[in-house]
Amino acid sequence: MDDPSDEVLTEAMNTVERNDLRFREERARRMIWASSLPKAPGMVMGRFEQLHLAEEARWCYIDGRYAATVMISYAVIEHSLDEIAEAFIGTRSSKKGQTSIDVCREASLLDNDLLAQADRVREIRNALGHYKAEANPHRAVNRSRGKNITPQMMLQEDAKEALKVAMTMFVATLRPAEL
Repeated sequence: MDDPSDEVLTEAMNTVERNDLRFREERARRMIWASSLPKAPGMVMGRFEQLHLAEEARWCYIDGRYAATVMISYAVIEHSLDEIAEAFIGTRSSKKGQTSIDVCREASLLDNDLLAQADRVREIRNALGHYKAEANPHRAVNRSRGKNITPQMMLQEDAKEALKVAMTMFVATLRPAEL
């Protein structure tokens, strides 16, 4: 369907408007929270993928797309870590199965607490992106039981944590431009 009829378009616009009104306050609250995260300076030059993913992760969270927020936030983390490792030690990985987090930890490139937080996001992301057995402790369902909340609420908390770590990592790995 290339061009919808005026009737179909009007119906779709009305549906979007009702949806927007229903979730507007929640989105506004998420936008306010996201605006409190670390920010890059006014002008940043960098790789398109990393810059775009950082912005998209923020908007996924604001729009309530929590699984997408976790997945994209980890991509931001990984891009940031790979770039900093490549810049300072010349390689992103030296051993099979070694994560970017491991490389940066071994080379003491970043604060260990931040790397531990990134590793936690990696575990959460892996439980979403790869099939895990029912008993896997990183699955949202299993973690939500321990907190006595719904898996959806757990995923929302995960998204918030992932975005915070991603933006902190993104800003922490910025370095002066090489012109």
